[in-house]
Amino acid sequence: MEYLDIKAAFDSVDRLALWKALRGRGVPDTLLDLIISLHENTGAQVRLGQNLSQRFVTTSGVRQGCECVLAPALFCVAIDWILRHMPSKPGIEVGRSHFSDLVYADDTAFLLESANDAATSLSSFNATASTLGLRVSWSKTKLQNLGAGTQPSTVITPS
Repeated sequence: MEYLDIKAAFDSVDRLALWKALRGRGVPDTLLDLIISLHENTGAQVRLGQNLSQRFVTTSGVRQGCECVLAPALFCVAIDWILRHMPSKPGIEVGRSHFSDLVYADDTAFLLESANDAATSLSSFNATASTLGLRVSWSKTKLQNLGAGTQPSTVITPS
């Protein structure tokens, strides 16, 4: 298993690419328009002690902090889009079923047949994810052996 860490996950998603991914999944225009409206004219300010910066516009990321599950759901759509478009896909076979990943909010784990598949799947993910503005945090991504054998190296580097 490969525990994938994505740098500034919710903040980095390219919104225009995400809207295309949602449209590609068949999200009705009315709902998509509502989601887009929720993300228009967003901005932030930085507080340092008592000082507050000027407001700046944000054009990437999904809204967080609301009392809903929209941000994690949108992020899962982004991860699903990436997995469908990766040239080298992770996964294991269990009976006649194929399982590739576990995703909860911005936490992602790839299921792999062997540790040898880790670098290939991560490089493939990183390249495809860049389309949506996402990048792997290589130093925080870890491997774990869930079966017999020795524990794999926890050092993963891009190829």
